[in-house]
Amino acid sequence: MRSTKCFDKDIFAFCRMHLSFDKDIYTFCRMYLSFDKDFLSLLRTYLSFDNYIEAFLRMHLLFDTIFEKPLSGKRVIYNRILMKIFK
Repeated sequence: MRSTKCFDKDIFAFCRMHLSFDKDIYTFCRMYLSFDKDFLSLLRTYLSFDNYIEAFLRMHLLFDTIFEKPLSGKRVIYNRILMKIFK
């Protein structure tokens, strides 16, 4: 079993590769997932990398509720994430 430190590095590499892990994505994660505490544990528990990405996004980023609010620039981030993952 890999050490947690090694696994954390793998998770961040995966995020950079699939989510274009730039400032906008990082800000989104910090705002909505309490990034330091919750994001990595959610990835570890639910992502399973390629198989459950869509379920992870729907269940744990709450896209359907967060991004329906009008006049919030959040839909741009939502669209960018989906375009990167489901290209």
